[in-house]
Amino acid sequence: MNTLEKEMLSLLKNGRDNYGFTHVRAEFEAEGVREDDLFRLAELTFRADLNLILKIGGSEAVSDLVKAKQVGATTIIAPMVESSYATCKFIQSTKRVYSETERLDVELLINIETIQGYEQREAIIDKVADNGLTGVVFGRVDFCGSLGLGRKDLNGVEITRRIKDVAHSCHERNLVFAVGGGVDAESVSVLKDVAQTHLSRYETRKIAFDATLLDHPSAQQGLMEASRFELLWIRNKANYYKSIAQEDQDRLKLLERRVIALVA
Repeated sequence: MNTLEKEMLSLLKNGRDNYGFTHVRAEFEAEGVREDDLFRLAELTFRADLNLILKIGGSEAVSDLVKAKQVGATTIIAPMVESSYATCKFIQSTKRVYSETERLDVELLINIETIQGYEQREAIIDKVADNGLTGVVFGRVDFCGSLGLGRKDLNGVEITRRIKDVAHSCHERNLVFAVGGGVDAESVSVLKDVAQTHLSRYETRKIAFDATLLDHPSAQQGLMEASRFELLWIRNKANYYKSIAQEDQDRLKLLERRVIALVA
């Protein structure tokens, strides 16, 4: 491991022990994680004794599910679910990749992140509960976007009210409920409000937290540490691809000289 990776591993272990880190996250969807990045992230995750969340590209992203199985993802999220039918397609896709026994060892969640999904929430959540899926994630950024709102509205009363509606439906059916999307230190008061209804986890782009830690004085610091991890991850990724880009430069220059000499 290089210096940055050792620093990230130490940060993850400290976050696990002191700030309620439960998972490290990667996305084929919005983040567009590459396969080699995913395997490097998985190594850090499991060395830190954390779980790995992988958000796949869609309800029927079978190739993504195969990658999730290969890398040992412990939690899989299907994005942009807007109907009970989309939930069914996700269920069918997971059954193509995972045996019934294997599905017992993987958390399977769907993401409600548009007003269309919210309006169909009861039918969607019924399908989740009736088919043994784990629960629901509410994605705030895309939800605001579907209403023509922006990031400044993430912590607003109307968005929080709708989150609590979904939380209540999940609570009634004993499902895991998580909130993500623009979660930072300023979100703590809103998350505490949601937790009064029901909240299992909350998520940043790269880290998921145990919601029971929200009342701990270090909750805001934990979110800052999550941002620091993402910063280190991006720096390390940039260094990695820079080294790949540079590794053939000497050979490239040699071949260019040869071709120029032949043409001349």
